Amino acid sequence: MAPQMSGSDHHPNHSDVTVDCPMSCLGVHTVGDLIALLTSTARSAIPNNPTHLSPAWPPHENHLLTCPISCLKLSARITNALRHHDADVENIGQLIHMLRHNKLGEVRHIGPRRVSEVHTALVAGGFNMGYSHPT
Repeated sequence: MAPQMSGSDHHPNHSDVTVDCPMSCLGVHTVGDLIALLTSTARSAIPNNPTHLSPAWPPHENHLLTCPISCLKLSARITNALRHHDADVENIGQLIHMLRHNKLGEVRHIGPRRVSEVHTALVAGGFNMGYSHPT
């Protein structure tokens, strides 16, 4: 069991962060901060030679609209639904276009929860999605 801490012991990035600490101990103030933290943590946990990326697209942090949707590391449910959809979504730019024109929810097996997952993945990928997506 972790030692008891007083309120003054809780501050951003202190050395004894536990699961009982408030989120502010992680230095997280906004959803963007949380996404950045989770993304950087996930990147450090990825093996040096991931087999799921095409050799033409080595691992990278700055995604482009022309990057394949596999760069976003979406769930299999989303990628399978997009693969079987008539629109033939291949890159991030096409995915953003579908999202902004409310077409993503029309894809079979993609409901509000999956649309939200895509939105979050795009924000984590560095895209400014400064609008409210439909729920």
